[in-house]
Amino acid sequence: MSFHDRLREWRESTGRTQEEMAQALEMSLQSYSRYERGVREPKASHLQMLSSMGCDLTWLVTGETVRSYEGEERGRAASIGRIDRDLWRQVKQVVRGVYNRERVRLPEHIMDDILLSKYNALARMSPTQDKLPAALEMIEAQLLEEMDQNHPDAAQTKDRA
Repeated sequence: MSFHDRLREWRESTGRTQEEMAQALEMSLQSYSRYERGVREPKASHLQMLSSMGCDLTWLVTGETVRSYEGEERGRAASIGRIDRDLWRQVKQVVRGVYNRERVRLPEHIMDDILLSKYNALARMSPTQDKLPAALEMIEAQLLEEMDQNHPDAAQTKDRA
């Protein structure tokens, strides 16, 4: 699998469209499309932005994952081949649902960090199918608590209905 294939696979695993990726990378859709078609290689600044969005650059560039001395994968998320896509979808639905319901808008890179953090926490718990709803509820409660603690001015950023 080539770089452009891994980039497309990572984008799809995060549920983003090419348009959303182009916007997040502050570039035109046409330029981003060239990355996924293998016509162009990304600039270092775009690789840095991808990393801040949770993309494992070692995997993206080489196809290999790097293990830390503790035996855990390096980077902020598991390599794409090990992401449970159904669990990712469910966590994404809970996280985005909480922020949408509370009408709190965050920059996309911060939302991505939160998504990755909650996904990784839940993935480490490895809940069985029957315990998954309770685990997702726990994630939702944590989000609401963190929102109150980390964003005391959230009331100011909430959309007025």
